[in-house]
Amino acid sequence: MSFDLVDIIPRDVRFTFEPRKQSSCSIRLANKSDKCVAFKVKTTNPKKYSVRPNVGIFSPKASRDFTITMQAQRDPPIDMICKDKFLVQATVVPEETSEYDIISEMFSKDDGKYVQENKLRVVLVTPSSSPVVSPMNEVCSHLPRDVLADDAFDSAKLSTFSELGGSMELKQENGMEFVEKNLLVAKANNNVGEMESFKEKMKSKHHELELQLSAAEATIARLTQERKDITQETEGLRRELAVMTSKKVVRRVQVGFPLAYVVMVAVIGITLGCLLGRL
Repeated sequence: MSFDLVDIIPRDVRFTFEPRKQSSCSIRLANKSDKCVAFKVKTTNPKKYSVRPNVGIFSPKASRDFTITMQAQRDPPIDMICKDKFLVQATVVPEETSEYDIISEMFSKDDGKYVQENKLRVVLVTPSSSPVVSPMNEVCSHLPRDVLADDAFDSAKLSTFSELGGSMELKQENGMEFVEKNLLVAKANNNVGEMESFKEKMKSKHHELELQLSAAEATIARLTQERKDITQETEGLRRELAVMTSKKVVRRVQVGFPLAYVVMVAVIGITLGCLLGRL
């Protein structure tokens, strides 16, 4: 693997596997160039891992950490061999670029732009095979193979251990402290990221509830006004109906004469006619 723009430390993603427990691994990217570099992290199994942050920008000669968290698993894979992989992409970007400007097209090679790509394999270890300190000389009894290969301790080096006056022990203690601090920082960053995500979700839900409440209040006000208008219109119709009914009754009273009145006039007329006839 070539590391032209950035160095990746470590070069594999190592998790301590414990059933039903999450495990985190912190990876450091070091910018070796004199230009701003953007990075992006992908995985072959996004449902199983979370990467925070999965994109970012860092200045020349600067370093940047990201944390990979493996979700809790019920059972370990066969022979503790995991086929999942991660892809770290890095490319040069202008100095004024921000993390919000990062898009997938930045890491495309179609236009001939150089994009550094490095694959990181996932290594699972059990708690018993994690680095432990020997009570005799405080040396890690389970070191990664690449570390053992790089150190290449031989008998000559071991014979000079006493002449170093314990300096190797001090370095190992500092190394263990550095690893522990990195683990604590990774866990703290993970917790802070989860809290920030939770706060953002709560703010979003609170805003949605406020919008729904405002819409409900507007609907209630509109329905109340419509009800008031309908009530007023109904009262007006009732008054108009009452006026029209009273006019119709008066008209009926004024048109024609009652039958009793006509009969009485007829009787009076006949009586007067008879009286006048006798005279």
